[in-house]
Amino acid sequence: MSVGRLSMDLKSSSDLPFPYELTIVVPRVEIAERYVDGKLVEVTSTYSSVTIARSPRFEGRERNRTGAFH
Repeated sequence: MSVGRLSMDLKSSSDLPFPYELTIVVPRVEIAERYVDGKLVEVTSTYSSVTIARSPRFEGRERNRTGAFH
């Protein structure tokens, strides 16, 4: 994933057969460019709280005949 000049890669070292979810959260990105005489002279990037998570997918729970979860 790329946002502005920041590039993020995720490589899993697990080969477990479980399904998983990948979540990437970038709540705020501010990119400012400064030009002098029509030429780009400075780029400032601010990223707040970038989170990357790989977690097992929740498959839900099944109810038995009485309606209770198991």
